[in-house]
Amino acid sequence: QNIEKVTDFFKKITPYETRLQVVHFLFGIANADGHISELEVKKVYEIAIALGIRLPDFDSIKAMFVKQADNAYKILEIDPNVTADCYHITKLTILRCRSSSNLKQIIIKINSS
Repeated sequence: QNIEKVTDFFKKITPYETRLQVVHFLFGIANADGHISELEVKKVYEIAIALGIRLPDFDSIKAMFVKQADNAYKILEIDPNVTADCYHITKLTILRCRSSSNLKQIIIKINSS
């Protein structure tokens, strides 16, 4: 119940990017012992949903901490079935990016095309 009050308040006073950073921090805290348990992932997920975080964004942040075979795709938020040419174009575009807000805009453009 207290989590809902805090997340509702926080959601009202902070931009989406700040809430993404909070989820990133929560995974960092969960990983303090070098391992993130399923219970910790579940709790961070619950908080992320309460903060209004989109599932692809949650999965992207989670992939930075929880090792899985398709993490690179999840972090970049691109389809694992993408062609090699498209993947390299995406990678080059990201490397040219100068800020995380630009990166997010580029990823949105790539996903919508």
